[in-house]
Amino acid sequence: MKKLKDFLMSVLYPSCLYFTAICFVFAIIGTAAGALAVMPKLSDMALWFLFSFFMAYINKIFKTSLNSVLKVSIHFFGSLAAFILVFLVLNTAFNKTTGGVVVACVMFVLAYLLVLSVIMLVRSLTKKKKNEKSNYKNQFN
Repeated sequence: MKKLKDFLMSVLYPSCLYFTAICFVFAIIGTAAGALAVMPKLSDMALWFLFSFFMAYINKIFKTSLNSVLKVSIHFFGSLAAFILVFLVLNTAFNKTTGGVVVACVMFVLAYLLVLSVIMLVRSLTKKKKNEKSNYKNQFN
């Protein structure tokens, strides 16, 4: 029972959260492009959820005791592999030309870097605030 609860808390619930975010992003893109009546197919949504599941599972690397640079590197390459597998290999609607694959990968890398930058900025600010509130007293001055 504990393994099931751990799986739910560490993988399945975050997968659902990521899936919801992906649905909203695609809805925003569709609305901005003027496609108000476009409904995603069930197969597209299944691919989005599969990608969300992979991302949630890959995020477990951050709970390990590895170096931060190594964690982010493993996460990046795992995320890129998940993106390529789900959206470029399994997605039959994608035009698999060399240029299309390169553009899709570059867009993913840029989106990853943007999200990483925001997360690192927030973590830096919260860590700085936490350090300011600590009760550290210098014993040598």
